[in-house]
Amino acid sequence: MSDGFIVSINKQTVYECNETRFPARLRRHLDEIDLKIEDGIQLGENFVKTPDSFQKLQYISMLLLNALDQEDTNLVNLMSAYLVTRYSELEEIRATSSGDFYSFSLITD
Repeated sequence: MSDGFIVSINKQTVYECNETRFPARLRRHLDEIDLKIEDGIQLGENFVKTPDSFQKLQYISMLLLNALDQEDTNLVNLMSAYLVTRYSELEEIRATSSGDFYSFSLITD
């Protein structure tokens, strides 16, 4: 089981997710996200019709970064729960901010 992950932007930790247990009602929402992204996702300028596991990880990480930027606590919590439950090997989302754009690396164990 994951111990959570951190998000760093421009070498500063901006968020720590240490939660590893989530209520059953939240798991239902996570399953709904799985179904939705199976229909395809937008990654940058490209639409990916059948995303693989890594592309899904990139997509959810991007949504989390945007939610943090917008201070959308509900979406931050939902995306964090998704990452912890679906990608337990994730240790850090290491991002660099340049204006309105993020580039990021995903650090796993």
